[in-house]
Amino acid sequence: MNKTLGIGIILCGLLLTASTVKADGYFFEPAQQNNGYTYVETPTPSIAAASTTATTPATAANTKLTNQALDVTGKESGNYQNALLELDNAQVEVRTRLLDYKQQYSDIDQKYVLIKEQRSASKKLVKQTEKKINSIEKAKSKIRKEML
Repeated sequence: MNKTLGIGIILCGLLLTASTVKADGYFFEPAQQNNGYTYVETPTPSIAAASTTATTPATAANTKLTNQALDVTGKESGNYQNALLELDNAQVEVRTRLLDYKQQYSDIDQKYVLIKEQRSASKKLVKQTEKKINSIEKAKSKIRKEML
C-alpha cells in the first residue's frame, strides 16, 4: 500500500512538473511578473475640487489614496482570481490525465491476467502432450521388447 501510494505521489509530482498548461511552461504567472497588462493611472478631474470650497487638500489626498488602494486591490484580486482559475484548470487537466492513466493501468492489468491464464492453460497442454508422447514411447519400447 505504501509503495503504491509513494509511486502515485511521485507520478503526480512528475506530471505536475512535466506538464505545461501555457506555452511558456507555467501554470500561472506570478503577481510580480509582467503579464502584458500595464496599469495606467488616469488623472482624476480637478473640477470637483475647484468647484467646492469645503474640500481641503488633505481630504482630496486621502480620497486619491483610497481610490488608488481600491484600484490596486481590485487589480491584485483579479490576478489572484486568474491564478486560482488557472490552477483549477491545471488541476482538472491533471485529474483527467490521472483517470486516463488509471484506465490504461486497468486495461494492462486485464491483459496481464488474461495472458497469465493463457500461459497456465498452455503449460497444462504442454504437460499433457509430453505425457502422451512418453506413454507412446513406452508402448513402442514394450512392443519392441516383445518382438525380440
